[in-house]
Amino acid sequence: MLYAPTAPELGGVVDVGNDIGRYAKADSALTFSLPTFGALIAIIPGGFLLLVLAPRRFRIPQADTAAQLLLSDAAGGAALPAVRARVAAARRGEHTSFGSADGTVRVTSDHKLRIQLEDGSEVLLGPPTVEPRRLALLAARMGQRPGRLCGARNWRLIGNAQPVVFVTDEGEVAWLKMDREEFQRVLAPAAPVQPDLERRTVLSPAPPAVLPGAHWPWLAGMLLSYGLVVFVLAVPMSWGAALGTAVLAGIVAVSACVLMAWRRAALSDRAGHWEVHETRDPELGPV
Repeated sequence: MLYAPTAPELGGVVDVGNDIGRYAKADSALTFSLPTFGALIAIIPGGFLLLVLAPRRFRIPQADTAAQLLLSDAAGGAALPAVRARVAAARRGEHTSFGSADGTVRVTSDHKLRIQLEDGSEVLLGPPTVEPRRLALLAARMGQRPGRLCGARNWRLIGNAQPVVFVTDEGEVAWLKMDREEFQRVLAPAAPVQPDLERRTVLSPAPPAVLPGAHWPWLAGMLLSYGLVVFVLAVPMSWGAALGTAVLAGIVAVSACVLMAWRRAALSDRAGHWEVHETRDPELGPV
């Protein structure tokens, strides 16, 4: 029984003996009680989820929902508009314009896959996701390998960017996106090609989900946050110290996620080999 002898009207706390010893050790009635055995056991699967399952969240989807129309067309054996093509290079465009403050400039980047068509013309295609390093991987794997660029038979039902696939002659497939205007110019008038339903194809591999320069600092921060939470649960301390430690654990976790997002974007933007195409705002004048 734990109670205040000078104020019995406040009542008391009946708990196991080790918790009372914990209050005495902290020299404060405002201290966190020791968690139950079930709560301590729950810490173990929490750590497992953090170390093993959390990185799975960063896997990159292979195709968006608009691509389902192209998939259904191909699965049904419909003839698809297609042209002969090959992957020429991964191109990173860097455009320099005025910055938000006087005397500064801003550089914005876009990432495209440069495809050379059979007639010698070229078209720039984007990735199905915002992950640019996938394009560098595709250019390295598929560079100079001939194949077909295919679009959906019912492409008019898709209002914006058109999903397309590049299929090498060996059967390796890459999902991409094409501007609707480019699709109307290149693929819409192309002769339809009947897909071979017996032919085996394989999806081009996605880049690794983990970027060491981004994910290892994130993992270290999350482990530190997790350790601070365990420290609050396992070590006797005053209410103020426990609250401060819990707030610090939250700040560390949020900071780790923000740092990972920033580092991932920066590293992905430069990963792989890129053909750089630089442009400037005409009002900036020559370099």
